[in-house]
Amino acid sequence: FVPDSPMYTYAAGTNTRVGWEAAAWEVPGEIYPYGYSDWDSAESRVYWWHLTDFKILPGVLLYASVADFFSRVIDQDLLWQVSATLRLQHSSRAAVAADFWHRALIRALR
Repeated sequence: FVPDSPMYTYAAGTNTRVGWEAAAWEVPGEIYPYGYSDWDSAESRVYWWHLTDFKILPGVLLYASVADFFSRVIDQDLLWQVSATLRLQHSSRAAVAADFWHRALIRALR
């Protein structure tokens, strides 16, 4: 369950301002105006919020209010369904990542 709001990213929901650098170099603003580490830009925060796993990953339930949240967490069948969906998505992404790193290792050893 994640709040359905770009404000979540302002609250350090996905990373902190000083936790890690988002990129080794900064793309010029005229080329790409939405820097991930640009904490002072509301536009950038909203742009990146829509690309996070929290927003797009199947199985992550978004809620709009505390009442909405509590109405969902009392439904045991929904919780089992969400758990199964998240587990499936995790397994799928893990398989893709394993394949990527396997191929990268093979290329590096050639």
